[in-house]
Amino acid sequence: MRSEDLLKYIGGVDDEFVDELADDKLVPIASRRVNRHLLAVAACLAIVVLCAAVLMGVGVNVDRGQMTLTGNATSIPLAHNSIVMLDVNPSLQMEINDRNIVVSAEAINEDAAALMDELQLRGMTCDEAVKKTVAVLQDHEYITNLKNSILVTVVNPDESEAELIRQTIIDVIQLTDENTSYDFSIISQIFSDVSEYAELAESYHMSAGRAALIKKTCELYEDYSFEVLSECNIQTINQLFEYIPVPEFIQRIGTAAATVPEDFKAKLGIDGLSAEELISFTCAISDFYDKLCDYYDESDVAHHIGYVFDIVSTENADGTKLWAVLAENLSNELNTRCAIINLGDDAISDWCSGSAFREIVKYIDRIA
Repeated sequence: MRSEDLLKYIGGVDDEFVDELADDKLVPIASRRVNRHLLAVAACLAIVVLCAAVLMGVGVNVDRGQMTLTGNATSIPLAHNSIVMLDVNPSLQMEINDRNIVVSAEAINEDAAALMDELQLRGMTCDEAVKKTVAVLQDHEYITNLKNSILVTVVNPDESEAELIRQTIIDVIQLTDENTSYDFSIISQIFSDVSEYAELAESYHMSAGRAALIKKTCELYEDYSFEVLSECNIQTINQLFEYIPVPEFIQRIGTAAATVPEDFKAKLGIDGLSAEELISFTCAISDFYDKLCDYYDESDVAHHIGYVFDIVSTENADGTKLWAVLAENLSNELNTRCAIINLGDDAISDWCSGSAFREIVKYIDRIA
């Protein structure tokens, strides 16, 4: 086959280059031995043809994280990078390539920015980066016995790949919490694309994952507003899921700390509270647990060790609800703590004595 026929058969090279090559004199082969120089030239020609096709825009589609070559050959899609977002209160975002390596990591809010010197994640595997991030969040007490929630968001056009990454991250976090005195509560979600939440996330200075979680929750529960929930951190949102059904679009593992125990939920009439009332109640109960740590060890508070938890509901003179929350010390009457929570407050209004709590209980029993 003549050299110009060979080049036309490969295709994609301008005629002027074909003519120029055709004018070159052919050197006779002295023997049947393979000429290594000709093999090298042939390989170079193949590369030139491919590069020419790319430069001339013949059947080429280039997108961020992906390039697809088309034409007479079968399309060859290169793998997309995955985006992983971790939200507690600090929020950060990592880009993971198809070899499971972190190629970039950035802080999304000020709390995360203050930690980035400790979080040199680029070049780590995704597993190593997640483990490192969780450890730093624990060191700075963003994750504790009473604040045990974390949101994991994975973005990848391939749903099966996103699911695989999600499960890997969950496994890493669960292995990490085996070395603590408490369990994490992990909310996770996967998306093929989060661009529709990007503008909203930027407006509220949050990750696209957190914006998507709040937006989709508000669409599911119309009584909740994005503006109100955007003021809540991931712990508070996860605590709300202890009182309302967990949305199907998320996967949730573990129980949120600092909430009302299961056997108290029904008798307190929580189902009858409005969205804003329930958020206030959730925050106030969390505040009760936090302030109780001035008298008890935090781990004991989280696990109800050393005291008996109790809570009763009644009404103020104006008809508004109030709750009395008791932590009765099992060994020292003087260390028994009772807090009053008024409906609409997001913190306890006052401490009172254990005897006052018992009077409240008697009053409620009398009018019931």
